[in-house]
Amino acid sequence: MKVKELLDTPREIVLVDDVITPGATTLGAVNRLADAFPNAKIRVFAAMRTISNPDEFSEIIQPCIGTITLLNENTWREP
Repeated sequence: MKVKELLDTPREIVLVDDVITPGATTLGAVNRLADAFPNAKIRVFAAMRTISNPDEFSEIIQPCIGTITLLNENTWREP
């Protein structure tokens, strides 16, 4: 991934993703943006997220706010 230089430094960035699974690609994109714009607040919006355990599935529309964390070489998404 490459971040294109801008004429103005953003104070806030919203990264839009279609689907988040474990979140590794999204976390990688956020890290690239953070390197390029260290003072910007970066947030992510995803239209959908997947779940690993089908027993935890409750409904198709279940909005949430969560975090993606790098643990060793894997990502952990909560929720």
